[in-house]
Amino acid sequence: MITTMSSGNVELRSGRWDWRLQEQSRGALVVFTHCRRPQDEMRTWVESPEIMMFDADENARDPVSRTWDDGFGTRWRLSMSAPPAQASQESEEPLWLIFESGYRIERVDVPGSTHLGELTPGELSRLLAAAD
Repeated sequence: MITTMSSGNVELRSGRWDWRLQEQSRGALVVFTHCRRPQDEMRTWVESPEIMMFDADENARDPVSRTWDDGFGTRWRLSMSAPPAQASQESEEPLWLIFESGYRIERVDVPGSTHLGELTPGELSRLLAAAD
């Protein structure tokens, strides 16, 4: 029997994240909150109001968006995107990691194998510095 869940936690390189489903009219929003940095969140969408544990891990590794506090008082919204010219290329082609805060937008190339949910705060700090 496969067990489905509506909340739980996952362990990633970036730390431990609690997650919960917020049911919508069609599907559910999955919100991940970092256990040690509750201001850091990740969000993604699933079609079912219940997900299996291995789905939670996968969704945590590759969320639609992530918020991150850089330690200097700036809260960033992070997302991944394929550069337009490479949108249909192999996954090893570089992706863009996009940092957004207010009117400021920074973009940095990352390997195609990068998982947004796995990036640690230190890695995010270094990537943001490289975007400047």
